[in-house]
Amino acid sequence: MAIPVFDLSPGTFIAKRYKLLKTLGQGGFGITYVAWDQEEKCRVALKECFPVGICVRDPDTGFIKPVHQKFEEKYLHAINDMRKETKTLSGLKHPNIVGIRDTIWGNGSVFYVMPWLPGGTLRDAIDAKPCPITTEQSITWLRKLLNALSYLHDRGIVHRDIKPANIMFDTDGEPVLIDFGAALNRPERTTDTTTTQGAFSRGYAAPEQITGKGHVGAWTDIYSISATWYELLTGKLPEGADARLMRDDLKPLTPENVHYAYPIELLALLQQNMALRSAERCQSIEQWMQCWEDKTLPKLTTISRGSRRKLWITAGALVALGVGVTAVVMRNRDSALVPTVREPQPSINEMNATLQAKLRKASKADEVEHTCNEFLRKNEQLIVRQKNRVESYITRCREEAQGVPSGEAAEQLRIRLDDEHRALSREFGKERDALSSQFREAINQFSTTASDIRKSLKAGSIEEEILLARMSEELANEESQHIMKVYSDVFEKASEVEGELINRFSKIIQQLSEKAR
Repeated sequence: MAIPVFDLSPGTFIAKRYKLLKTLGQGGFGITYVAWDQEEKCRVALKECFPVGICVRDPDTGFIKPVHQKFEEKYLHAINDMRKETKTLSGLKHPNIVGIRDTIWGNGSVFYVMPWLPGGTLRDAIDAKPCPITTEQSITWLRKLLNALSYLHDRGIVHRDIKPANIMFDTDGEPVLIDFGAALNRPERTTDTTTTQGAFSRGYAAPEQITGKGHVGAWTDIYSISATWYELLTGKLPEGADARLMRDDLKPLTPENVHYAYPIELLALLQQNMALRSAERCQSIEQWMQCWEDKTLPKLTTISRGSRRKLWITAGALVALGVGVTAVVMRNRDSALVPTVREPQPSINEMNATLQAKLRKASKADEVEHTCNEFLRKNEQLIVRQKNRVESYITRCREEAQGVPSGEAAEQLRIRLDDEHRALSREFGKERDALSSQFREAINQFSTTASDIRKSLKAGSIEEEILLARMSEELANEESQHIMKVYSDVFEKASEVEGELINRFSKIIQQLSEKAR
């Protein structure tokens, strides 16, 4: 059985600028390469969108495409997600977070370009014998990485895949968080629960990632970096959270069990932040740093069942929208301050229907649909006209080819018909381009973003505000996907006409070539 080819070969050029040198690795969402930037004359890292299981690479052309037609929408959605999210990540400016230099299209996919980090990974350092890491270095790195996570969480981004292999070192030996594949490809959620979490790294992933039960947030990254430091301190990969849920045999972080002279309070804090219940961990990096400074552990606040239900309804909705929730319960040392959250309105279905109608009106969804249908109708008319012209042209060509004598006359006819064929193809292309241009002009006046849609509407309650944010994103995405599909259908039918013209014309040219001999 042949081994499927996923990565591109060394020597492949991307955007005529980046020459691939080697493949670094492949995850659930993409492939990472080392490449040479011919303009800047330096090495860079390239991450290619390649969601495993729904796409395949053509070994001859290097282009990737959905495995099956039924996966086309998922694949387009994955590419669109990476394109949008890299725009967000490209705005991140932090010394301990890898920067994104550029986003480029190529090989049927999308790539993003990052600086090359020559210092290796934390994985390499842990595996080195003897281990070159000192106590002072590891504590300094931990502080800097926590600062980087705080920066991310403040911007609503949860990394979701912190592990030794995703911490690299630059030329100055500074730790840098890399590989935002899991952050870029957030699984879809509902306001009730997070669903299947997609790719994760067992041993470092929190229970809520592995089981799909609970909510992903700052506390999820806090578990992962604590698990990473657990391995650094003990030399052993922590047992997976799913196994710990069955029977927790995790060896405690005590001075006797670690290879470093860490303060006992920091060991206890790392241990607490690997708690299986997310509420028992620090809820934000700020809380972690405060506990570290005060030499205390996070306290689990006891609240009533009704209050807890209210909190998780709201927190679940916020997490479903991808908003960074740094704390569900605000607390100090002596008492808990529980934010006031209203119960969702019982008529949620009516609210959904009302908001959906308002959103469709605000986004001009009906006008978009009408414009798309009109474009498809005009394209169908154009296809019919072009097919009739192909039929008429091929009939004339065939008659002339049959009546021409052999020799020089046949060769001259072949040249003339070939010129006519090229002119007809160009004319067909101009007609399609003109129609597409009309469509773009018509659709552009309706194009809008989810943010634009939300700004045009005023929420009457927190529940409406949450629903508007989610529904506007869905509607904007649906309109974008619909327009993309219209374009795809149009060009597919246009290609059929062009293909028919080429196939039938080539047979006539072949006959004339034989006569010319």
